Amino acid sequence: MKSDLKSETLKFKTAVSEVADILLVPHTSPDGDAIGSCAALGMMLETLGKKPKIYLSKPISKKYDMFGDFFETVPETQHKFEMVIYVDCGEKSRADVKFPEPEISVSVDHHVSNTGYADINIIDDLSPATGEIIFGIFKELNIKLDSRSAQAIYMAIVCDTGGFIFDSTRKSTHLIAAELYSYDFPRFETIRQAYLTKTLTYNKLASLLIESLYTENDFAMGFIDNETYLSHEATSEDTDGLSNVIRNIEGINCAILLTEREKGVIKGSIRTSSEYDANALAGIFGGGGHIRAAGFCTELKYDEIKEKIHEWLSTDK
Repeated sequence: MKSDLKSETLKFKTAVSEVADILLVPHTSPDGDAIGSCAALGMMLETLGKKPKIYLSKPISKKYDMFGDFFETVPETQHKFEMVIYVDCGEKSRADVKFPEPEISVSVDHHVSNTGYADINIIDDLSPATGEIIFGIFKELNIKLDSRSAQAIYMAIVCDTGGFIFDSTRKSTHLIAAELYSYDFPRFETIRQAYLTKTLTYNKLASLLIESLYTENDFAMGFIDNETYLSHEATSEDTDGLSNVIRNIEGINCAILLTEREKGVIKGSIRTSSEYDANALAGIFGGGGHIRAAGFCTELKYDEIKEKIHEWLSTDK
């Protein structure tokens, strides 16, 4: 879905002017795009004289703690906010925290699976990162960036474009990055901490992942079961980006990382090239996302997941 960005942004401006109590929430297990976009949008709202809250269900990942002062760990609240802004959240059900239904809801997102579930929808499914959409909102509302908001948007874009190499990256992405270079913030350190640095546990799991691979022509799937996850005392940070370990294998055009963080619940992360639609594959399991990157969560067992994927690979896609 792609909304009328200008029209929806102006609706957003009007709605924000009429409320004081605002909550921002990203999707579950928020990545660099979700965190950076929330932080930048929070700074924008502060510029407009608001005091927004940004809640996470768990403490912010160490790799993003440069923006940790914007986030509070509040898994659930009974407080009814006037406005809730879902940031980088393709489905309403994927919000990272629980809260009462607000008076007005806003979705700022770039997932192709987003159906426009909010009252105001600032959605561009061609954008490689929600951070790029946030940059557009700053421009449309004539709000000036500063070094910190520029850093947050830069981090968001770097993380969701794979360092500007994913095929969703477009000309405007590079032009925005070039403009962000005019602000004074530690660009390399931002990339190094948020995108390049991996934990020791990540690297141990990557080795085990390769050993677990199930392959079928140009498809590969790796599985980290609950026993392995727990024995390594792994966290979501330790599995972030592991799907690319599989995707980067020569000859692989469709890669799936399966992680069983909770016993009996398997999370799937899909990465594909032009031959495969990741969003369609995720949809089989009730998930979604983008054409080249998508995800799902299921209570099916590993063998059942493998069988469904084998059937999907055997059909015309």
